[in-house]
Amino acid sequence: MAEQLNQYARVHEIVPVESWRKDGVEGWLFRDRENQTIFVESSKLLGHQPAFEAS
Repeated sequence: MAEQLNQYARVHEIVPVESWRKDGVEGWLFRDRENQTIFVESSKLLGHQPAFEAS
């Protein structure tokens, strides 16, 4: 999970803050360049496949 988290953060130019549960859904809170908080579900992080990754 840590690798997916870091790849997602690099691609989207956001910084992971902490794991979070919102309305029963697990995910992560991120901050963008404008210091806005963004919630991303863990399932989206696990399904994230960067373009540079070999298949």
